[in-house]
Amino acid sequence: MRKDPARNYTLDSLCSTAGMSRTVFHKSFTAAYGCSPLVLLRDMRLKKAEELLTQTDLPIKTIAARLGYRSRSYFWSAFKQAYGSDPDSYASCLRG
Repeated sequence: MRKDPARNYTLDSLCSTAGMSRTVFHKSFTAAYGCSPLVLLRDMRLKKAEELLTQTDLPIKTIAARLGYRSRSYFWSAFKQAYGSDPDSYASCLRG
């Protein structure tokens, strides 16, 4: 997930890669990382989005697509929920 956060991961695809049942994988992953695999993926994507917003001039739509968000509005909502500000305002504030 760290290597390719834009990939379309599902719990089933991760279980298959790990060679574990859904239940065992979910329990093991949560014990190791303190959250579910899909929550960790969301957090990794949003952290990368924060970096791209503050270090590049890429459009929001491009950043969202690069990180696996198929909907700009879903990305916008997830970012705002995580950071308390929409992506445009967040980037503008940090860039000065």
